[in-house]
Amino acid sequence: MMKNPHLYLRDRTTLKKVGRIVIMGGAVKVPGNISAAAEFNFFVDPDAAQVVMESGIPLTLVGLDVAMKAPLPRKDIEDYVQKHPSAVSQFIADCTGVYMAFYRDNEGFHGCYLHDPLAVGVAIDPNLVSTESVYMVVETEGKFTSGMSLADWRDRRDESTFPPNVDACLDVDTDSFMKLFYSLIGNP
Repeated sequence: MMKNPHLYLRDRTTLKKVGRIVIMGGAVKVPGNISAAAEFNFFVDPDAAQVVMESGIPLTLVGLDVAMKAPLPRKDIEDYVQKHPSAVSQFIADCTGVYMAFYRDNEGFHGCYLHDPLAVGVAIDPNLVSTESVYMVVETEGKFTSGMSLADWRDRRDESTFPPNVDACLDVDTDSFMKLFYSLIGNP
């Protein structure tokens, strides 16, 4: 029994009306970013992530596999602010400063990755990514693997026991995504 009742467990009828959920979370074929096994969003609430996996609602998982392929270098955003000065462009430069400094100090990359904006982009245009349908669970109890998104890649002829429950994004058209990103923040 879960510690906290989730909305899904309280009102399944309403949530069954949801057409699709696009999730920014997980790491399917790459290491995690908060631990060797887990991506941050799934790590902080693996129980909730597993409830979503079991929901029966169509899911698209935008995990680290593709999110790390959507970089925003600091120089690019600085150039953008110079060429297209606006409250929005300055806000993006300001609010990403600390985030970009983290990557600079910890990974040597002076920029950031557009994890959440990519998920929004996929919700707008699913053709930005290539996906593979897979059965996935989220580890909720592992001492070293809590929050791990575990995709079952075995060749199963009979999927009736564990049918695919998520479309996992495995590749992204980064150029098309960046064009969409800049168009949404006001690139003329």
